[in-house]
Amino acid sequence: MIIITFYVGACLGSFLLCLADQWVSGTFSFTRRSRCDNCQVTLGVWDLIPFVTQAFFNSRCRNCHCFIGHTYFWSEVVSGIVTLYCVYLLPHKPWTLQLVIYTLLLASFCDLLAGWVPDRIQFVLLGLVVIQTLSTDELQFTPFMLAIFYSGLLWIIYYLRRDWLGGADVKTLSILAFVLPVHSFPYLLLAASIFGLFSFLVAYLWRHSMPRSVPFFPAITMSFCCLAYVI
Repeated sequence: MIIITFYVGACLGSFLLCLADQWVSGTFSFTRRSRCDNCQVTLGVWDLIPFVTQAFFNSRCRNCHCFIGHTYFWSEVVSGIVTLYCVYLLPHKPWTLQLVIYTLLLASFCDLLAGWVPDRIQFVLLGLVVIQTLSTDELQFTPFMLAIFYSGLLWIIYYLRRDWLGGADVKTLSILAFVLPVHSFPYLLLAASIFGLFSFLVAYLWRHSMPRSVPFFPAITMSFCCLAYVI
């Protein structure tokens, strides 16, 4: 059962990466089938099986034999792990919380591919927050005002020092302030900062040069996943 759950998550990860690639490249279409980036040949069923296709064709296109890289492989691994996490460690959490995690995963793929995140992802997150808020018995005034305070503070920092945070980062963190218990939001920022610093160090050691920027959405996603389990 664990293997099946992981494999379903891997399939979802392949889809999310394909969706992210279409969004950031401006080619999104509900009817467009997957194609090879090099020869533009429409991919068949045997070209889209997670792990099996990469192993059988040595991570190359079956038609033009162009090397497609390992991006899809790692996205499938990460999504498989996230699915195991949601199914076995968050079974009693609200379903909206799990959808938030997958939406953040999609945003992370966009950030890694192009360095920016479409605004429509923030609208999806906002919709999930509204649904979760309406599904609760009552909306407490004090936590709600604290969430507004945290969001306002982030926007002030953004306008004063735009080199610290990106606009998409501020939007997403502001929305997440209303998802988690308000007392855990500072821990979300702390954990995201630690993960972001770790990513910066890894990028520096890998490239042997100082990176100009490091995608911050993966750090936000990892931080949110950690807090979703402990709260």
